[in-house]
Amino acid sequence: WFLHVINNQYSRQYDLVEDFLCSVGRRKFLMPLYTAMIKTDEGKKLALNIYKKARPGYHYVSYSSLDGLLGIR
Repeated sequence: WFLHVINNQYSRQYDLVEDFLCSVGRRKFLMPLYTAMIKTDEGKKLALNIYKKARPGYHYVSYSSLDGLLGIR
C-alpha cells in the first residue's frame, strides 16, 4: 500500500507512511519505500525529513544502507 501512496504522490496518506517508517526498522521494508521516495525532488525532501526522525530507531544494517542511498555521511 505504501509504495502505491508514494508512487502516486497521494500526499493525504504521507502521515501513515511516516508513522510506518518511524515504527519499523526492517531493511527489507525500508529500502523499497525510501528508494521510491527519492525519485522526485518532493519525495526526497520527505524522505530526508522522515529519516532524520526515524534513523535513531533503525538497526545498524538498515541505517548504513539508507545513509548510502540518501547520500548521508
